[in-house]
Amino acid sequence: YYSLEYPAVDGGWTDWSSWGDCSASCGAGKKSKYRACTAPVQAGLGKHCEGQPINQETCNDNACHGKIKTRYL
Repeated sequence: YYSLEYPAVDGGWTDWSSWGDCSASCGAGKKSKYRACTAPVQAGLGKHCEGQPINQETCNDNACHGKIKTRYL
């Protein structure tokens, strides 16, 4: 019988990704960027990363212009 000892490694965030495309061309969309808790990966009794893996901002919040299609019921 023997026991293995695992070193405690605190998780660390990777750098943020680039901002993704905006979800709308006008009228307020959202864009996102991501990071992962893999630099290094948490191991043993180490701490998990604190904070969020995703960051979002509004984008293209200008008013939409052009013809509005109407549908008659």
